[in-house]
Amino acid sequence: MKAKITPIIGLIMLLLPMALAADTINERFSRYYDKLSSGSNTVFIDIEKISIVRLNLDILETAYNVRVYLSTFSYNPASLPLMDDVYQYHNILVTNLDKSKMKSIGIEFRIPKTYITQYNIDKNMIEMYKLENNIWKKLEVKKLAEDISYIYYQTSADSFSYYAIVAKKNIEEKPVIVEKIVENKTNATIPKTEEKKEEPKKVVVAETKERSFFTSPIFFIILFTLISTGVIGFFAVRKYLHTRLFEDDLAVSDVNPGQYLRLSGNHVIKNLYDLLETLQIMNSREFSKHVNEEKNEFADWVSSALRDNALGFELKLKKSQNEMLTTVENKITQLEKKQLVTVISKKYGMFPAKTKELTDFVFKSRESGVNNNQIIQKLISQKYAPEMVFDLVYGTYDDVEDITIHPEDEAMINQFIHEAAVDNQNPEQIKIELLDSGWPRFVVEKKIREQFKGSN
Repeated sequence: MKAKITPIIGLIMLLLPMALAADTINERFSRYYDKLSSGSNTVFIDIEKISIVRLNLDILETAYNVRVYLSTFSYNPASLPLMDDVYQYHNILVTNLDKSKMKSIGIEFRIPKTYITQYNIDKNMIEMYKLENNIWKKLEVKKLAEDISYIYYQTSADSFSYYAIVAKKNIEEKPVIVEKIVENKTNATIPKTEEKKEEPKKVVVAETKERSFFTSPIFFIILFTLISTGVIGFFAVRKYLHTRLFEDDLAVSDVNPGQYLRLSGNHVIKNLYDLLETLQIMNSREFSKHVNEEKNEFADWVSSALRDNALGFELKLKKSQNEMLTTVENKITQLEKKQLVTVISKKYGMFPAKTKELTDFVFKSRESGVNNNQIIQKLISQKYAPEMVFDLVYGTYDDVEDITIHPEDEAMINQFIHEAAVDNQNPEQIKIELLDSGWPRFVVEKKIREQFKGSN
């Protein structure tokens, strides 16, 4: 009986390791090549249970009758060092290809996304190890791509051996367990003991709430500061513009008596209009007494008495009487326009920018040869108030010092205007004749306004 049992036990002991080994093998791959040329040679592996999908064999010399073997294991094969978190083991073997002929071997493999999700694997922590001298050596792994089912990786080595793919799980933080301290609310007496026990430390958990910047106090402080700055800036600019637009221009007014420019023949210059009139009637010999290579009394007086350094500097550059006359005329025109804008804007409540636009229109029309009557009709046709138009064209003196006219002079100019009107002369023609006769500009414009205002 023993003789029969012993052979059976021996047979079982012989076949058991083979059976166990067979259970650990998931899949095998084998392919024959009659020739592999020197350089890069690609071996494609399309077996679902094998993670390696491609081998790139870079060889130095041509090899013949080559066979590539690839075995895949789900568990650690016998006699291999243990590894943690191994997804698959692979044994790569190539016949008739010496290690001396190998330059490198590229390995591309894939991991199913279902496996990564099911076992909570970190897809960025996939590693591959190569067995060298019975020690697992870590290789550098690079993630290549993803598709709907797999994530693909790549690595390289210099020889054939056992390889292990390691898929590490995500590191989960263990929850902090905070024990609640239950106060003794009963009236039971706690027996005293000599042993002192440390009171449990209260754990204060600070509750952190995410708060939007737009709901924080800092945001409202910044917003309030910006709005306040904008409002203050608006009124400051408005006040500055108001001051610049409505300030009185002293150049058209008389200077202090101590600053009068007294010339020969008891002629006195009190303002810019007096200077213009003097330049108009002064002969060249008298002009050269005041303006020559050594001095320019008119320029000095403008700079010191009128405090207009720009005009004074410009007059210093002019050596002829006509040049100085033109310069003063241009300055007076500029001041009249500015003063007219100021008065009209204040009297009729118009914004200065609009008044300046109308004033520029009047002066440019005159320069192009359009008379005052045509200008008046043009503005009235654009629905502007006739009284405002008349003041705009002929000037207004409601906000400046009234002009005092001697009764005899007033009677004379009134008679002249009346007779000219009877002869069907328009206001512009009458104005030109009066100015040519030497009447002051302000007097002429005021009397014409008074005489013709009622007729419009």
